[in-house]
Amino acid sequence: MQSRRAADAAGNARITMNDRSIAAQIVAFIQAEGMAVSSHLPAQLIADRLRVSRSPVNDALSFLHEKDVLIRERNRGFFLAKPVVEPLDEIVEQLGLGKSDVVTSVYFRIADDRLKGLLPEEVSEQLLQARYGLTTTQLNALLGRIAQEGWAERKLGYGWQFSAMLTTPDSLLKSYRLRLALEPAALLEPGYRLRP
Repeated sequence: MQSRRAADAAGNARITMNDRSIAAQIVAFIQAEGMAVSSHLPAQLIADRLRVSRSPVNDALSFLHEKDVLIRERNRGFFLAKPVVEPLDEIVEQLGLGKSDVVTSVYFRIADDRLKGLLPEEVSEQLLQARYGLTTTQLNALLGRIAQEGWAERKLGYGWQFSAMLTTPDSLLKSYRLRLALEPAALLEPGYRLRP
């Protein structure tokens, strides 16, 4: 038991705050897709969905493996080990992915509410501030984080709009098709050099 605690502590120390956020987003992705036990979680698909590189996704998947949410099969990747059905903020807390601050707590509540369809696609700052009991500083920090991670953006003039990233498989396919078009074009850029 003590060696398990030491391993958990080492795992928690290794994972960065960004990796924690990605691990939490992977849990949200599992819930949004309604994944069954034994479902495959390809790192590239998740990286495309979250618009990040594969390296932090692999770190987050390894962390979820250490927490027994996923199993790893040699040369095959990661698979869902158990159902993920509790509310997102509870799972995040159980896995030690959240911090005790209000902004992080509300961040996961908003993601959970968005997944459940309890928040509309377009929201005002006043609605978010009143609904989640935030100060202006907390709201700005929260919206900055959400915007940086790409799942909401400020509308021209007034309010915020959530992307379909968390709610539709079609958005994933569109994002993947865009990357298929753009990434090969980057090879033709004058500054591109392939290391020997």
